[in-house]
Amino acid sequence: MAYQDAPNLFDQIIVSKNLVSDQVSKEYSIYKTEIYAPAYLVNKEGNYKGYPFRSWNGDQFTGGYSDHFPAFVVLQKEP
Repeated sequence: MAYQDAPNLFDQIIVSKNLVSDQVSKEYSIYKTEIYAPAYLVNKEGNYKGYPFRSWNGDQFTGGYSDHFPAFVVLQKEP
């Protein structure tokens, strides 16, 4: 996400109580966190080139997906 052409990362990843339980937190750890931004989610032209392909621009439907890229976590199982 960018605000006034300055990159900004303020999205959150929310996890369920079960994921942070003592049992699970001993078995898994965070391997990495990433932003999912394949080409079809990115504006390819115009003033917003490189920004997320939004669903709405003001009151006009643009046919896009969101004004944010999805964030995700990859967990790894401890040996």
